[in-house]
Amino acid sequence: MDLAARAAGARTHFHKAMSEAFYVLSGELELFNGDTWVTGRTGDFLYVPPGGLHAFKNVTDEPTSMLMLFATGTA
Repeated sequence: MDLAARAAGARTHFHKAMSEAFYVLSGELELFNGDTWVTGRTGDFLYVPPGGLHAFKNVTDEPTSMLMLFATGTA
């Protein structure tokens, strides 16, 4: 998935029965982990467990490219 510069990705939400993970291919990704915003940079892997509140966005002036993985399971 690609996010343009200064693009909102997704508002705060959760997935009851699946995890979500992000592998940053290029650029930077801001991920809200339910408590604080963390920055993922090129080569970083960010994981959100089932039921975990999260949101993501690109706050930089450069595009962000990432792989997203969803895995089913129970919360």
